Amino acid sequence: MNASEFLTIALEEWQLLVLLVFLSSAFLWFCVHRLLIAGIFDPFALAYVLGFGIKYGIVAFLYIGGLISGYLAGIILVFGALFLACFNYFSRKRSNRLLTSVIVGITAKGMGRGVLQATILLYLIISAYIIFSVGFGIFAVTNRFDAARGFGAYIRVLDLISPFLVAYGSLKIASSSKGRGYKVMLLGIFIVFAALLNGAKISILFSLLVSFFALKLAGYKLKIGLGKLIGVGVLGGGFLFAALSINLDRNNVTAGDIVTDISGVGLVVERFVYRMIANGNTSYLILPNGVIDRLETDNIAARFVVPFIGITGSSRLFGYDTGRYSVGRQALLYYNPWSEVAGGPTSKFDMFAYVYLGPIGGAVFVLLLASLLGTIGALIKSQRINGSSHGNDFRIAFLAALWSRSILMIIEPATGFAYIVDAVLLFGVLSHIASLGRRNLSRL
Repeated sequence: MNASEFLTIALEEWQLLVLLVFLSSAFLWFCVHRLLIAGIFDPFALAYVLGFGIKYGIVAFLYIGGLISGYLAGIILVFGALFLACFNYFSRKRSNRLLTSVIVGITAKGMGRGVLQATILLYLIISAYIIFSVGFGIFAVTNRFDAARGFGAYIRVLDLISPFLVAYGSLKIASSSKGRGYKVMLLGIFIVFAALLNGAKISILFSLLVSFFALKLAGYKLKIGLGKLIGVGVLGGGFLFAALSINLDRNNVTAGDIVTDISGVGLVVERFVYRMIANGNTSYLILPNGVIDRLETDNIAARFVVPFIGITGSSRLFGYDTGRYSVGRQALLYYNPWSEVAGGPTSKFDMFAYVYLGPIGGAVFVLLLASLLGTIGALIKSQRINGSSHGNDFRIAFLAALWSRSILMIIEPATGFAYIVDAVLLFGVLSHIASLGRRNLSRL
């Protein structure tokens, strides 16, 4: 089932689809809300509760309409249940001692200032290189992935540093008594700049959630009323609408050129609705008619190598176009085999597991992924409960960045895992350099 076919059915039965999405999201929220440090403002709530709430609502919609088999619907249900059960179990356990010692070692007190200065310098150098080489992602003619071909490794570093700087800046503002307005303005400018550079339509909203998460992790009691909730939604939604408008303009698409499928709304609003539905696009592309069982694959080990060295580098290493074999990319190529534009739908952990490992191996993979994510969550939560991070903004900012990147494992497992390794290596190296610098200065 291609996208236009699904959207036609979805618009005809939109009340049922909305109800199923609402029920799915509500159920997921009920299952995980007690585990989330920042509650509804936790980045995990956006990625899992909303993102997978839409996905599971679409899967239920397809099953009720007789468009997917009971077997595939059952696989999604079982994998989802395994993830929830395992994630809940490991999130409630005591933090892993080995991981805790690694994090404490990386984020030792006194290293924060040096690491902060190094990350700012690194961000400025890489962002300048990206801007002069490919420009801002928001202005990409096709999409940000296609525009940034060959620069994936650099962008991944920026995507790791950005939440760290947002979290660190938020903590510094919260602890300062003077010049807050000026500092808030500077942080806001950085968030907008990072969003324009990245090009992801949800960037600003995600940065705001990282800010809230860091403050809650640091023990600040935030009074978040309806006004602030609406404000966050307006800021995040405003950028999303602006990004959609720019994308349409860059592709020379105007409201007068197209008759909208949703009567009474503008073209941008319609594309916003479609963008929300796109959280489940892999589901409606490959679950109907058993397309998922006909997708091409390569070696699963190669899937976890690709994010580290990029599609260009891994294609040279393995001798074939590794960019073709993500589940989302395969879903796109199934309907358009001649597409040369990079990117595609996201894989999602459950369909990635099933495509590459089958029902049994896939179930084991889901359990391992959920246990890793739950263990990281428990580790981060322990730093707030036992107060060992008190006064260590570096550690809080690092953990906020780590969490915001770790949760991407549920969307693209290999990419999310690469971010975890990146975080430990990058900040471990920077912290070690800062430590050597302090020792040398103390000897002078």
